[in-house]
Order: sequence, then C-alpha cells, then structure tokens
Amino acid sequence: MEKPCSPEEYAVAIAAHFLKTYKHLSKVTTTVELKPWTRVKLDGKDHAHGFVLDPSNGIHSAVVVHERNKDPEVSSKCTG
Repeated sequence: MEKPCSPEEYAVAIAAHFLKTYKHLSKVTTTVELKPWTRVKLDGKDHAHGFVLDPSNGIHSAVVVHERNKDPEVSSKCTG
C-alpha cells in the first residue's frame, strides 16, 4: 500500500494479493496487529532508532477471511 491505512484495510489488501497471485488458493485468512511503539528517550532526547512497546495504548487487531469470488469478512478489536 502506498499510503497509511488501518489494520483492516491492510489485512484486506494482503488477502486480495494472495488470492490474485496464487490461483490454487480458494480461501485466505490474514491477521494484522497494530502495536503502539514509543520512541526511547535517552538523556531527555529522542533516541535515533530506539523504541519500546507501549501497552498502555492497547493493540488494534484485524482478521480477514476472504474466499475467492466473495466479499471479505472483516472483524477487528482493540485490547489493552
């Protein structure tokens, strides 16, 4: 995908890609999780490439079940 998107949109795109690319597949299930990462501060400054998982913001997840020639079934939840 060329732009930021939701876990739901990304899971649908991945499922569609597999069904388009692999003709022998009849059904695809994809799971995507968006986890909140926070930049590490070192001596009061943002670290250039250090991050830590921030579970206080929860995890946004999506599951897509896509059967060939049918609309995808999308479910999602937020935890934490």
